[in-house]
Amino acid sequence: MIFPKILICNRKRLVEEAVITIKPASAKPEEVFTPRGEFNSRMYTRRSSLEEDFKEKLRRKVHIVIYGESGCGKTWLYKNFFSENAVKFKVVNLADASRNGKISTELLRVVRGEAKPELTGYDEKLTAEVSAVVAKGALDHTKKYEIAPPDPLRSAVQEFRRQSGSGHAFIVLDNLERIFEKPALMDELADLITLADDGEFLQEKVRFLLVGVPSGVKEYFANTPSHRTVANRLIEVKEVSRLSLEEAEHLVTHGFEIELNYKVDKQFKPSLLKHALWISDRIPQALQEYCLELAFIAESSRQITAEMLDEADKKWLQSSLTAAYTAVEGHLNERETKVQRRNQVLYVLGQLDVGEFKAQHVEEAVKKSFYVNSPDAAVGGVPNALTEISDSKSQKQILKRTPKGDAYMFVDPQYRMAIRAMLRLDANGMVEKVPMENL
Repeated sequence: MIFPKILICNRKRLVEEAVITIKPASAKPEEVFTPRGEFNSRMYTRRSSLEEDFKEKLRRKVHIVIYGESGCGKTWLYKNFFSENAVKFKVVNLADASRNGKISTELLRVVRGEAKPELTGYDEKLTAEVSAVVAKGALDHTKKYEIAPPDPLRSAVQEFRRQSGSGHAFIVLDNLERIFEKPALMDELADLITLADDGEFLQEKVRFLLVGVPSGVKEYFANTPSHRTVANRLIEVKEVSRLSLEEAEHLVTHGFEIELNYKVDKQFKPSLLKHALWISDRIPQALQEYCLELAFIAESSRQITAEMLDEADKKWLQSSLTAAYTAVEGHLNERETKVQRRNQVLYVLGQLDVGEFKAQHVEEAVKKSFYVNSPDAAVGGVPNALTEISDSKSQKQILKRTPKGDAYMFVDPQYRMAIRAMLRLDANGMVEKVPMENL
């Protein structure tokens, strides 16, 4: 009979169509883009070069240093790497150690978790009988014994090894920058690293991972006479810097199209990627912050459009870069200044795509941006402008000299992002500031 076969075919097609059209509930923007706090592991962007370097350093019998500018993904890197390689770890926030004045005490607190009562002493009560003509009684005598307090480092390392079982185990000392300029705590850190190489500690196979902003940690110890041997116990992973173009594009595309299931027009997609990567300078945290703002704006339509970018710029600058905006603003020339050299320098610094820049490079960039029709024009005042911006006593410093002293770099990458968002060229080629009230 044909009729039942038709029914069966139609029912099968309807079921298949129903399966195709039913999708799981979409994730929320704040669940996908997580610039702070617990990170979304599905959004982790592979950083092959760093991960390979980390894996090679892990095989060595030394303590490891991870450094890089704020927001570049140091925490994401080591947490994801440790998770994938079955490495046990505990994180000690050196900001707490800085506040409490002791690293070892904070280390023990983190390893043990909730505080446990410790036996610090005990009393021994002795009773002796005495005889007398009239009565027989007892005399009590009490002795008090004190127990030496356990060494915090030894206790923490031994306890952590018991918790970790066999295999690699690391105590992560995060936010190294909070103690980098505190000699007493850096001395304690040097002592901890030295003690951790003692035979008693080595058998526990627990190492330190130092994580923070400052580079040159090994040089710091090498140049400190009492701690020169500490440098030989440390090895640095390659600097954790901004994402590559491919890594940054993957983060944006995966977040919007895969995780959030937002629609991005093919023609518009290159512009979206270029703008998001440019304004955030490919700093992972900043890129996630910007994408989060854009995701909130597009949440109702579930589609990203060109008109949304200006709104995202404004909201992101207001929520994340207000302090940076104010700092940059303090270094601008007055609008009426004829040459506007400092404004020109700040503008081109925002356009530069390098971490360090010399006065000559900045001067060439000023020529290309403001003297297109006069390539041979003498552009003076650039070195002075850079000096004023980096050495100003009256304004917040946004530039600093490199360790060698022959170039400059931003104190914080947020200042470059703020410049990109707040400075524009008007119709006459003059640098203008987007007022905060218009953001």
